[in-house]
Amino acid sequence: MNPLQLQLVLDPSDRAQMNLAQRIEQAMDPHEQLQRISLQQWKPSPCRSPGSAGQAPIVLLICPAAWYQHWGAGFGFPEGMLMVVEWINGGAYDISAAASWQAVWQQDTAARFAVLTSDAGSADNGSLHCKVQMAIPLLRRWPNQQQRFLQATGDYLIWWLRLCESKQTLHTIAPFGPVRHPSARRLRRRQVWMTNGRWFTQRATSRLLRPHQGTHNHWHVGVARLNPSNQELDRFFHLPPRGSDWFADPFLIQHGAHTWLFCERWNSAKAKGVIDLFELSHAGLQSIGTVLEEPFHLSFPRIICSQGHWYATVESSANGDVRLYRAVVFPTIWRFERQLLHDQASIDPILIQSADGWWLIANSQSSQALPRETAPELHLFHSPDLLHEPFTAHATSPLLVDSACGRNGGLLTIAGQLHRVSQCTGIDNAYGEAIQLHRIDQLDRQHYAETHVNPRWLRRLPEQLKATHLHTLNNSDNWLTFDYR
Repeated sequence: MNPLQLQLVLDPSDRAQMNLAQRIEQAMDPHEQLQRISLQQWKPSPCRSPGSAGQAPIVLLICPAAWYQHWGAGFGFPEGMLMVVEWINGGAYDISAAASWQAVWQQDTAARFAVLTSDAGSADNGSLHCKVQMAIPLLRRWPNQQQRFLQATGDYLIWWLRLCESKQTLHTIAPFGPVRHPSARRLRRRQVWMTNGRWFTQRATSRLLRPHQGTHNHWHVGVARLNPSNQELDRFFHLPPRGSDWFADPFLIQHGAHTWLFCERWNSAKAKGVIDLFELSHAGLQSIGTVLEEPFHLSFPRIICSQGHWYATVESSANGDVRLYRAVVFPTIWRFERQLLHDQASIDPILIQSADGWWLIANSQSSQALPRETAPELHLFHSPDLLHEPFTAHATSPLLVDSACGRNGGLLTIAGQLHRVSQCTGIDNAYGEAIQLHRIDQLDRQHYAETHVNPRWLRRLPEQLKATHLHTLNNSDNWLTFDYR
């Protein structure tokens, strides 16, 4: 892979754009090159796309609305040029003094940026294409919000460019759909109003985005039955914290006449997570004890049966790997079988078996500007054999980078259809604030596609639990298990 050579076309009078340029430069290695040039000085010409052959620099334009003002809408964007924009509901805006504030106005929990490309020399509506879209959690500390937004934008931009260069293709990490053109008029009106308007005061923003309650509490585990006839939840069971220890990441599995619940127990005395086992009966949850422990932290247990053998995966990112265990005596005695992934701190791994082999979905975090808990990068791996073949990255991996729906929170099977559960990072990096559900529509060697769904029982769950946070969700037939605050 050749060292990155970037040419950044910007407005030198805009402080936000200059701060972004500085962050991009900080994210680059010493042998990589960055040239800053003003829009007025730049001579438009065809550019090299990331991942394509050649030694020409990659051109990044971060003031598309100013492009219209300077060159005129009919001039068209040069082939291969990338536009770095703030991304708001499918529309593009300059990264400027107002960047990252639109998310606050929309009561969103994350600001977004995107990289756009255009058809060769075309400026017609519909010719823009979103190649990468990334979400960055908001901070309630408003003076620091834009700085963190620009830092994460610069970090992830360089990460994505290197990814394209290593894959030797312009790798897309974005939802499909049309892109609305940036509007210079809308941009100017929005920028003046949002930077000068009295709405952006500490008092007003704190009213709009109220502080979350109960963030200091430990996690609780719940189990409930979903009534298939009316989609109502009933027969709740509750597993509260025990002293300074608490339970999280529950997973249910039915085997014969037994229903087993595996979960993380935070062992406060040892300052790490271990995997505990409970049996679900009409009387409630009966503790069996700790069934899996390592010198490092374990969490997020998942159990799967294949060819008469029981296997378990856990999160072991503290050890820099994804580990597979086999049951010697199910469900109480387990032995380490193999590393599925190594030398990478993968978070919340989920195994999926199919006729095509084995899929592994896991998360990671590449930006130093964001806390590790956000883990917004969703990666997909495949192996033809669970025990003997390596897991290799899918052609479309990473699938997305989004703090609002990237991190895994479980996997449901509803009416035979797989649904990925995602964790939503809230304001001020509120870990485990909420969950979303995504129906997996396509999973094969070439494609991955999912659709966000919002069933009524899931909308009602926080109210029924009186919960401020929902963290993970799994099911076994009509039984659901989740953890919450």
